[in-house]
Amino acid sequence: MVDAAAKLQAELIVGQSELDSLEQIYGNENVRVRAARARIAVLKQELGKMSGSSAPLAEDNGKSAGGDSASLYPSIRQLPRLAVPYANLYRRVRIQETVFELLSQQYEMARIEEAKDTPVVSVIDSPLVAEKKSFPPRLVVILLLTVFSVAAASAFIIARHLWSQVSSDDPRKILAQQIGNSVHTRLQRSLPQDGGAQ
Repeated sequence: MVDAAAKLQAELIVGQSELDSLEQIYGNENVRVRAARARIAVLKQELGKMSGSSAPLAEDNGKSAGGDSASLYPSIRQLPRLAVPYANLYRRVRIQETVFELLSQQYEMARIEEAKDTPVVSVIDSPLVAEKKSFPPRLVVILLLTVFSVAAASAFIIARHLWSQVSSDDPRKILAQQIGNSVHTRLQRSLPQDGGAQ
């Protein structure tokens, strides 16, 4: 506002000097002199609006929304009176901004904590007993296991009978007995060590 007022004052001084020179050359009733006077009058009016008076500002209750643009800004003479209200309003704005920033940070932290605490697996419906039997049918499983057990027992009995008929001098039987004895001895040695270590 000070810069704008200084610019208007400078234009007014230049206009007045131009008016003086035009009056000396053309006289008072010339068109150019009248235009210069009108321009000086406009500059004086604008400077008066900007400078204003030192009277306190009337409170705006929303009635001057459609008024002239001069009432939107305070005059230069009223600026010192506006320093304290401006400082109070500025302090309130800064307080509200700080509160907003702090609350925004707390809100973001709460959102992050909520995302962390969200369980990975959520039970939608509790499980119930199946109404329909799943594949394979129990009867088929029982029959297959029975047949497998009978076949395994029969094979074991036949193999044992055939093994007993092999002569004790057969090198294959001697080798198998030696392997069996060594495996049995190693198992007996390792079992007490495992038990002691436990």
